Amino acid sequence: LPFMGQPWPSSWIEVERELLARPEHYISTDTYIDLCMTKGIRAALAHGTLGNYLHDLGKVLYFRDDPALSDIVILKPNWVAKAISLVLEDKGIRDRSGILVDTDLSRIWAVDEQGQPYDPALHPLFLRLMERFDLCYQIDSQLLGEYETYYFIPQLLPSHPPSSLPSWTTKEMKAGKVHVEIIYHLDFVPTGIMNWFIVRTHQYTCSMHWREGVVLSYQDHLARIEMFAKRKELHMEVWGPEPHAFFVVLKKTMDLILSRFEGLHVRQEVPCICHRQTGETRPCPEVYRYEQDLIKRLNQNVETIQCRESFCNIAVRELLYGHHMSTASQAQQAISVEINEIIQQLDAISENQDKLRSEVLAEQKDIIQRLNAITAQQSRKESTHYQLSDVQQYDAPQYKVKSRSNEPPEPSSEPPNLLKQAWDWYKRQQPPKQKKPPSKFKLGCIALIIGFFLCVFLSRMFSGNQSSPTTPNNTLPANAQTR
Repeated sequence: LPFMGQPWPSSWIEVERELLARPEHYISTDTYIDLCMTKGIRAALAHGTLGNYLHDLGKVLYFRDDPALSDIVILKPNWVAKAISLVLEDKGIRDRSGILVDTDLSRIWAVDEQGQPYDPALHPLFLRLMERFDLCYQIDSQLLGEYETYYFIPQLLPSHPPSSLPSWTTKEMKAGKVHVEIIYHLDFVPTGIMNWFIVRTHQYTCSMHWREGVVLSYQDHLARIEMFAKRKELHMEVWGPEPHAFFVVLKKTMDLILSRFEGLHVRQEVPCICHRQTGETRPCPEVYRYEQDLIKRLNQNVETIQCRESFCNIAVRELLYGHHMSTASQAQQAISVEINEIIQQLDAISENQDKLRSEVLAEQKDIIQRLNAITAQQSRKESTHYQLSDVQQYDAPQYKVKSRSNEPPEPSSEPPNLLKQAWDWYKRQQPPKQKKPPSKFKLGCIALIIGFFLCVFLSRMFSGNQSSPTTPNNTLPANAQTR
């Protein structure tokens, strides 16, 4: 383990000892954080580094990244393992080919190994732990036509495959479908590979699985994955109109599962398909290494590989993707034609947008001209109206008292001038005109005038100081000269 032999702070060791000494099977995360803080460990460090260390070393079970499990710290992992084993050993679930019904939980998890009853609130936590360990997954109840919750446990599947399994045939090939296949060679077969794979790919299930294999479907594609434990081989094949994308998804899932096992040596090979050219009924026994023979060739722009049995040149893309070179070139040509059509459509749309933009600008210009003309006409009418009102007011009798300025004006019976309001609103939308800074000539004149007045003031001040009488130092008062 990577954490073995690393020095720990004394406070971490104290927290570990106190957690292992507690009699409870589990505690809340808040209790765990409080214990750490009493030892001087910050909450962030307790949540992160220390919690991960204790979990990875198997001291506790703490899944802080899982919303359903982040509120609990399991102090006795063996207690959880025993609860999960009760499900895997249940005869009723095995008789139903691995189907766990939600109503079975109260019967299976009635009491623990010490005779203590399980808290029903722990049932969802146990199920989530089983999903976390890739031991089961929830089945959509609508597919079964039921309202109860069902879980599927691949470990309890029957060992024999179903009687009717789909397979790649000549009929499928004549229908225009393509076939891709890869074989995994293992130096040993780890336990649970197919269980994990079935759980992780359950969204593609078509209800055809057994303990060592599964048939999956996606749109018009089918996939068959099967483990042959005695030969230490795992076969994966996908066929359909465009099987490469589905094949890559399944292959990456299997590669991720196999990467869990350190020390496991895996060799990936692709069977030869030269019998499609020669017309032989039996497949060719030749195989090609996936990375060294095929992927490396494509990276070096080498499109074919020669079969050592029939000496036929096989297209590398047909082995990997199911498409022959001619098919690939035709597909590229079709794609380029579609791209050119899309570019032409975009150009047409751009031209239409430019045309519409010019039309809109022309309409705006026409509207502004109309507004100017209407406003000028309206202003002439208003000036004529004001002149007439002034004449009427001058000819009116003197005994008529004008309305006071502080009184509110009488409501006008004339309709509001909507055009003038629109024009005022348009002028308000225009950006304000920036004031021009004063010119250099004006600044020079101002400075000259200020200098002139300053010189006059200083000259008067100096002339006043010279005209005032001064008393010489040797002058004595009159009484000082007489003895």
